[in-house]
Amino acid sequence: MDDKFPSLSKLQKQEKRKLVDNCVKYHIITTTLDYLVTSKFLWAKDAVSYMTVREWLNKRATYDYIWTVPAVQIDLWLHEMIWLELVSFNQDKQEFTLTEHGHSVYKSQQYHSIYASLLEAKYSRKIAFRSIIVSIFAFLISFVTLVVTYLSYIK
Repeated sequence: MDDKFPSLSKLQKQEKRKLVDNCVKYHIITTTLDYLVTSKFLWAKDAVSYMTVREWLNKRATYDYIWTVPAVQIDLWLHEMIWLELVSFNQDKQEFTLTEHGHSVYKSQQYHSIYASLLEAKYSRKIAFRSIIVSIFAFLISFVTLVVTYLSYIK
């Protein structure tokens, strides 16, 4: 029976891992799109080198980006952006270029909205856990107060 049904804690760890991975993935996508749009329209640079994008991502890194996701996974997500046609990549020059589709997705803020929703879910989960802890403490204090009150009336 244990082989057929995974434990609840294992499922919770998998769920948390997926949430973390998705948060980092959409952080990478939104940060990269922000940088490419800024480079194109503010600095008039159509192409940005791979190393410059990685340095930009490292400067805006989150805790999960640094400690929980391997660098290979980050490269896969950058390649996924190419596959989704958000950016194009010049193999010879090692440069990213924002595509028309990437620009339209940036204007619609599609990935930014997904990232914001994931962050909201992450912090809602933290708030819910802390609320449970506070409720347990409140219950314990109420119970101790009830016992002390009961014992003071008995005497």
